[in-house]
Amino acid sequence: MQICPFSWDPTRATLTHYANIRVTIDLSYPDSDGAPIPYTSYSPVFQKLYEANINNFGDYRHLNNSPQSARILIIHGANNEATFISRMSEFVAWKRQKGFDVNVASTQVAGTSSFSIKNYIQSQYDNPATRPDFIIIVGDVTGNFAVPTFYMPEDEYPGDSDYPYTFLSGNDMLGDAFIGRISAENSAQLVTLFNKIYSYEKNVNLNPTISSWMNRMLIIGDPTYSGQSCVYTGQFVRETSTQANPDYEFVENYTGEYANTINSGINQGVGFFVYRGFYGVSGWSPSSSSLFNGFKLPHSVILTCETGSFAGGTSLTEAFTRLGTGATPAGAVTSIGMSTGGTHTAFNNALTSGIMTGIMCFGMRTMGEALLSSKLYLHRTYAADQLVHTNKMMHWCNLIGDPSLEVWVGLAKQMDLDVLTEIPHGTSVLEVSVHNSSQEPLEAVCVTAYSNATETVVAKAFSGANGVAVLVLPPDQSTDLLITASKHDFKPSQQIVEIADTGSLVYVSHLVIDDGNSGSSGNADGIAHASETLALQVGLRNTSTSVLSGLNGVLSTDNPLVQISIPSSTYPTLGVGLTSYGTQPFLIVIDPATPPMEDIRFSLAVTDAMSNTYSIVFYLRVFNAVLSVTSFTVNDNLQVGLRNTSANVLSGLNGVLSTDNPLVQISIPSSTYPTLGVGLTSYGTQPFLIAIDPATPPMEDIRFSLAVTDAMSNTYSMFYSER
Repeated sequence: MQICPFSWDPTRATLTHYANIRVTIDLSYPDSDGAPIPYTSYSPVFQKLYEANINNFGDYRHLNNSPQSARILIIHGANNEATFISRMSEFVAWKRQKGFDVNVASTQVAGTSSFSIKNYIQSQYDNPATRPDFIIIVGDVTGNFAVPTFYMPEDEYPGDSDYPYTFLSGNDMLGDAFIGRISAENSAQLVTLFNKIYSYEKNVNLNPTISSWMNRMLIIGDPTYSGQSCVYTGQFVRETSTQANPDYEFVENYTGEYANTINSGINQGVGFFVYRGFYGVSGWSPSSSSLFNGFKLPHSVILTCETGSFAGGTSLTEAFTRLGTGATPAGAVTSIGMSTGGTHTAFNNALTSGIMTGIMCFGMRTMGEALLSSKLYLHRTYAADQLVHTNKMMHWCNLIGDPSLEVWVGLAKQMDLDVLTEIPHGTSVLEVSVHNSSQEPLEAVCVTAYSNATETVVAKAFSGANGVAVLVLPPDQSTDLLITASKHDFKPSQQIVEIADTGSLVYVSHLVIDDGNSGSSGNADGIAHASETLALQVGLRNTSTSVLSGLNGVLSTDNPLVQISIPSSTYPTLGVGLTSYGTQPFLIVIDPATPPMEDIRFSLAVTDAMSNTYSIVFYLRVFNAVLSVTSFTVNDNLQVGLRNTSANVLSGLNGVLSTDNPLVQISIPSSTYPTLGVGLTSYGTQPFLIAIDPATPPMEDIRFSLAVTDAMSNTYSMFYSER
């Protein structure tokens, strides 16, 4: 939204200034095929982009949900070559190991025209379960596995563009997904491109001496034809990059002999190559005879005319990324360029600045994010009075390479994982501890368990504040697992966990009793809640080859929010493959102050008749309610709206309003609220009555406190300000 508080009347030669403007936004959506998708939430992958393009985004939008995986949709040209199929499978496997949810479709499924492919992507987007964050096109417009593109209508410059594939919500030309094209005409080129990705992202060297090139950046600003602003853009990139990484060294040239500087800079090794200049890239083109940078692969941003015209032959960006071989890479790992010869200096400067600002100032760590953010920045800057040119430039700016590929801003950091190297058959809970090189726990690390036998991720979790991710494995998992931990700015860490055929005594499940039986007390829904006393039955299974007898279990936990009043239970004799609960449940008491959605870790030490000991770990999820103030209305009284944002129904709600401000008197301070289901909002059954002192200053923010209790005697304290 752009608002200009002035209007000019040329017939009367008057300029009007609007001091007060009221804006009404209608968030209702028409029920029609072309209607936009109603806003319910947003993908966490877009958070950095929103922060870069929406003023004060963090002040009024908060991610209350736990970390989520990004979703990738891969569209590739149909091809039956064995090399193509195997290498595509390896690529998809790596993305899944990194934690992405990946869907794949060939042109046999999605269609062979750009419009049919766009319709297929739209169908994926319209389903929240398959809605892609990243779209990766694999294949050139021509070749052995071709995927078509669009052409921006323009009499003189009909530029090729993948950008329209991302127009998925609304009737605007603002992208709704991150897109890039891994452009290869044959399997040999594809092998080279994939190996570059693995070299850069998966196998990055952590030795600071060997990887010193990642702390270096190549910037070229040629003012010869496009003017001094190309120099200013390069200097701006340098300044913003230094703020993000003070260790950056720069290879710069703003005066002449640019081709020599580019070749020597790339061969020396740089993490980024940023060029601003004119058509012909100052006489430089990527060549295997002049570039031999090996595994020192940069992300490149080369925004000037004709660098990215990938549909009418091999573009500069394609040639740059295709350099080298699978064993001896060269050139770039990604490259952003402009199609057609009709681009303009101001727009190229803005796009370049927007890309690098997204990375250096707003923490974006993929080129797909940074490219879309730069297009939104361009639209925000120029669309008000140059909409046609703005739309052209957004279309013509394309990424050749993987849009989901990691972007290193300086050296990659070390991440280590601790996990058992062998677990017994039937193990259902596997803990993975993740920490940095200083042995400090890492939070929000995505950890996956991948089965090569089935080519699937069988379990995925994110680490908590303690650095531990808890993987829930299938009970019938019998083949070894590859554990992968990944997080932006850190080199991914992997380890094999073998599944022992011998088996053992393993955890299967637990049963919560809260209906008054076996010493319990609660709301009888079979779910653990704060303030309840639970009778807990823990099911164990014998996956060994021997009968186990004389079993006795002792339950313990380090969590101070749980008290165990009956810690022991015996188990009946367990034959091979049999499962049983204990002969009596454990009895535990949950503290009322337990946070919402708290996973309580328990250890169960079991001994058998032969004095063998089995250490078993499992988790119990405990729910507690969360209330928040959503709105308030003021007429002759005050109504305060509350929302239940937890997974627990709340009843018997009573609220008491108070304030420390002497300018306010509260004559009716209490109100009851109806039962609130999960996610529901309601005002109190009667309003609060307040009186405001006439001497209250203008625009005074008055802070109120609302204390609410529920039927379980839980207390919720909320604060909000009313102006």
